[in-house]
Amino acid sequence: MRLSIVGNKLVRRDGTVIGEIVNISVNLICPNCGQSLGERGEEGRSTTAVDTSEASSDINVEHPPPPNGQASFLPDPVDETWSTYIQAMERPRAVLTPKVRRWIRDAHEAVGVDETRKAIQGLAASDFHRNKGYVGIEYAIRPNRDETIEGRISFMAAKAPQARNANGTLTVEELVASFDAESQDMIWEWIGDINRWALQPQIPNTKVQADRQIERFRHNGFEVLIEKGRVAGARTIA
Repeated sequence: MRLSIVGNKLVRRDGTVIGEIVNISVNLICPNCGQSLGERGEEGRSTTAVDTSEASSDINVEHPPPPNGQASFLPDPVDETWSTYIQAMERPRAVLTPKVRRWIRDAHEAVGVDETRKAIQGLAASDFHRNKGYVGIEYAIRPNRDETIEGRISFMAAKAPQARNANGTLTVEELVASFDAESQDMIWEWIGDINRWALQPQIPNTKVQADRQIERFRHNGFEVLIEKGRVAGARTIA
């Protein structure tokens, strides 16, 4: 049990007063000198009474709660982010281990609470991750090899429904991010083929290739939007 000192009161972490301190005895050891640091006594050792008015909470690992006792009632951002994950992924039996708690805290420090939770929503919205069984929170907020934590979270946050524009469309970057990382180079090639036709429709065979890529996007649930000779984004289709 970890206790704190508030005035002359001995207080639990939740603010409950469990006793009153009359005095504190401290043994001070000076191994390299022939006398104690306080009163003279047994060589290298003494017992000294400490006035409780001078006792500081710094001797405790935990800081004492504020006088109004409200600190213990404040929500823990890590717990709230975990609740977001549990609800989004529908995994009520998942356990918040110390390791996972550290992952969430690292994500909060790197990109903030809101972006971390958006990445979790992106994981929940990703059919690829669900179908592959990649449902652990680490797939939303832990970087892969050669990837930064900021990059990973940004990538997953782009998959979240909130990442779409107000008019229900996706930007080109959001469209690409909707596919798994291994497929994204290929998706950019699809977009390039469509752009070549949109920019220079008079070139033979460009329309055939562009139509093929547009149909591939439709097969994956996206209607490509073309504006001013280029792919400007996409709209999801049922």
